[in-house]
Amino acid sequence: MSLYEASHMRVHGEYILKEAFVFSVNRLQRFMKEYNENNHHNNGSSVIVKTEGPSLATQVSHDLEQCLWKGVARTEVKFYISVYHEENCHSEELLTLSKLDFNFVKKQHLKEIHDISRWWKKLDIIGRLPFVRDRLVELYYWSLAIYFEPQYALARDIVTKVLLFISVLDDIYDAYGTFEKL
Repeated sequence: MSLYEASHMRVHGEYILKEAFVFSVNRLQRFMKEYNENNHHNNGSSVIVKTEGPSLATQVSHDLEQCLWKGVARTEVKFYISVYHEENCHSEELLTLSKLDFNFVKKQHLKEIHDISRWWKKLDIIGRLPFVRDRLVELYYWSLAIYFEPQYALARDIVTKVLLFISVLDDIYDAYGTFEKL
């Protein structure tokens, strides 16, 4: 899985990482096929699948759908906390600390959305321009994808507000712009 994740960092012309990608995808798909066959037939023929269990299969399945590098960090954290919880040899202290951190940062994000929402409602753009889409949470999520660390609250605030105004401009062009004028 690490090779699979690393191979997603390739750029055009990196043939070794392209080969690593093909190799790792084939191995992971074979692992999933073996895992599914063993769960349906329960013949226990594969030692790897039998010893690793559903936690690894869940993680492989998730990674094949969307690799870690293409996901939003905070969303991926939530997924990996649930996967880590399923592992037999997980550390309760680490799991508790991870959950506390996740919930603490989630509470901070909710407060930021609340503050931006109050600012947005004060502007009353939706009331003045009823054709404008209210995309506050979506655009905050975009800024969260860029600046996910807790210390970048100001950056998330600025990026969200800029994106909101860009969205308003886009909606104005969509509503009133003719092809010739645009």
